[in-house]
Amino acid sequence: MNNRASIIEVRQEAEDSFTTGVQTLLNGTVFSANCSNWYINSKGKNSASWPGYASTFWRETFFPRFKDFKLEGGSTLDRKSTRLNSSHP
Repeated sequence: MNNRASIIEVRQEAEDSFTTGVQTLLNGTVFSANCSNWYINSKGKNSASWPGYASTFWRETFFPRFKDFKLEGGSTLDRKSTRLNSSHP
């Protein structure tokens, strides 16, 4: 057995901290102005924009903070990054 986790879930505290940080950085930008636009969801939050360069988005999402995840069914993560072809499930 490889002892890899079968379920990986983001810790609530990590998600809350991340989304609060994004919303804080968006404050005062054209993406959060007090006007009606398609970026703002029904709760008044911008869920479509990243408050920085595309390279920072890539870095933040490509290199996860493994401590921010809960593991079930095993104790290790497969830290090897892979990209699946669309033909794979």
